[in-house]
Amino acid sequence: MKNSNLPEKPDKKLSANAAKTIISLLLCFGAAFLIYVLILKYEFALGYHLLYIVTGVLCCVVVVLNGGFSKSVPSPEQLRDDWDDEKKQKFISRIEKGKAIAKKLMVVLVPLLAVIMIDIISLFWTKS
Repeated sequence: MKNSNLPEKPDKKLSANAAKTIISLLLCFGAAFLIYVLILKYEFALGYHLLYIVTGVLCCVVVVLNGGFSKSVPSPEQLRDDWDDEKKQKFISRIEKGKAIAKKLMVVLVPLLAVIMIDIISLFWTKS
């Protein structure tokens, strides 16, 4: 007797991808935090500005490549009527490629945002 309310076992490929993503996030966070600590240690004032500028630019690039904040790709019926099928397909494939690139860039962006969050927290909640 199987209980239909139990969740299915996760796919092995999905688990491998999730583990690879988590390891990539941790490595990127380690590298970003190391750079942040070196900026603090050597009092490299321009480093703070570079950290914030790189993170802001990367944030904008991810939003543009992702096609805004939408998760879904438009269907051919949602596109302009005066476009032929080939042009619609090229447009959809370009959006899908952009979303794939944005997904990979998020592995770098999220650790940078975490380091900035740590910087802001340490700025306001530590005693000088």
